[in-house]
Amino acid sequence: MKKLYNILLILAIIGIICMRFAFAPQKSPNNLFVDDVVAAVTDGKLCVVNKNGKIVASISREDIEKSINADIKDMFLYKGFDMEGFATYCYIHYKIPPDKGGIPWIYTGYINTRGELVLGNDFAPAGSFTNGLAPATREGKSGYIDTKGNAVIDFIYEETKPFNDGGIAPVRIESRYGYINRSGEIVIERQFDEARSVVNGIAVAANKRLVKAWSEERGEYMATEKDYCLINDKSGEIIPVDYDEVADFAQNGFAAVRQGTLYGYINNKGEEVITPQFIEAGEFGNGLAPVKTEDEKWCYINEQGEIVLEFEDTMKLGNFHNGLAWVVNENREYGYVNADGKMVIEQKFVYNGDDMDFRDDGYAIVNKEIGKQGVIDKQGNFILEPIYDYIG
Repeated sequence: MKKLYNILLILAIIGIICMRFAFAPQKSPNNLFVDDVVAAVTDGKLCVVNKNGKIVASISREDIEKSINADIKDMFLYKGFDMEGFATYCYIHYKIPPDKGGIPWIYTGYINTRGELVLGNDFAPAGSFTNGLAPATREGKSGYIDTKGNAVIDFIYEETKPFNDGGIAPVRIESRYGYINRSGEIVIERQFDEARSVVNGIAVAANKRLVKAWSEERGEYMATEKDYCLINDKSGEIIPVDYDEVADFAQNGFAAVRQGTLYGYINNKGEEVITPQFIEAGEFGNGLAPVKTEDEKWCYINEQGEIVLEFEDTMKLGNFHNGLAWVVNENREYGYVNADGKMVIEQKFVYNGDDMDFRDDGYAIVNKEIGKQGVIDKQGNFILEPIYDYIG
């Protein structure tokens, strides 16, 4: 009997371990197409478009008005499809007519990859889903919902931010941020003026303080400075770092930091790995990061801080993602280079500051002209012609 008990106990322990791994947060791919479709806007409608360019579903302003039984002022696509298959849109609605002193409220809703309005339209606002949870706000209080629209973490916070792929997320309570886990338990007490979600295992938070400063125009005045820290997603360890600005961490465990006017890089332990020496700095990808040197030249550096690629007559360089990075010339035209610096997709697109990175599934949103977007593959071929007002 005792032997049977021990066997059952061992099986139970193994089961618990397996469950923990099975339901642990997984890294979500950053794909453009989900279920072979994207969300887009054309002719004033929210559309679901497949890889052949066919609009498989569309939602008009009137469709949303019918779903909420009220007039709306405007609507727009906020984010494209997440890995759970939901795209986020917003609409503007007056609870009280503007001629009676009403103010516009921005509400959020979701559409699925079949183009159906789902999860209601009463969130103000709501975010994308990662590993089954999305931050949402209802009646002035924030919490988290699941993919069925159920509140799984109570709406008791002033603000909630995404879990991303981490096990903790920042929430605001009485004007200060702390962190909760996916069960809604507070794991880091409220203590920060600013807090970000976990990116590649590390969350960045900060507290503000007033210091005396001087300028020729204003004389002596009080300025705001920030004391940054890094929070390890797994251990909850808080690591203070002494920089004026800290970016989110890349997959290689490095983050750009600013000290005074110059940028360098730290690792996820807060240790300086590349001394601040650049006037602009981007994120590492494929072992390379875009930087702008003090003599105004754009380059890519390796993880040792050595310049490995230089570009002439260049307005801006992008981050490497999926083996390619965008390069903008002085005429605001951009194309894509590989890690050898070879221009593999010619500079024939128009730069307007939008997200132009290639996604994990090998596609990128491009602007052929201002206000018209399309999708290309890694050979530069159009998968979707540039006829859309916006692609999520």
